[in-house]
Amino acid sequence: MNLENFEIKSIEVERFQLKDVLRSLINTIVFNRALGSGVVAKEVDCEVFEQISYVKVDDVAINKQIETDIETFCQTLEKEGKGVLCLSFYAKSVKKGWLSKTEEKTTWERWLINLSLERQTNKNAIERDKRNASRQEQLRERLMYVVAMVNEKKDHIPPLNKGVDVFPFMISHSGGDRDPHHDSWSASLTRILKQGPPLLMKPA
Repeated sequence: MNLENFEIKSIEVERFQLKDVLRSLINTIVFNRALGSGVVAKEVDCEVFEQISYVKVDDVAINKQIETDIETFCQTLEKEGKGVLCLSFYAKSVKKGWLSKTEEKTTWERWLINLSLERQTNKNAIERDKRNASRQEQLRERLMYVVAMVNEKKDHIPPLNKGVDVFPFMISHSGGDRDPHHDSWSASLTRILKQGPPLLMKPA
């Protein structure tokens, strides 16, 4: 099974913008990998950027998982100032042995989302409006990148198991005082994967 990796360029945001930026990016990715016929879509307006909206899967369990992982990542970002969130999709398969069966989970797609917190927020109103307009445009560009990639890269997607609407996924993260713009893919991934094996994962 081929593994596709995608990396989203960093956005520097203020604390009050952090969760909503993460929601828009994560939910856009998850919705576009929800290929089952029973998926219910819900359009959401971004709370911190008036001209941004996105579509998410209207599912209580999925929304709870995403919100829990966002909260955990935000706590790390509050301490470190910068961080990388990794969203991984995996497929389940059953491996038969002589006397038993074991379930294997193989990752087939990963997304790295780079974010940093702006420390200096004591700017005048005009300057803050300019910065927020710039952030809104950056977020729009990142969302367009996600949509372009999920439509272009499809050959690696495995068959969806019967009765499943959304591919299982997990979210991990790393934090550190480094510049995500210049942090290499391998370095970021190495830090993230210290939390567990890269291809055999437990569902959230």
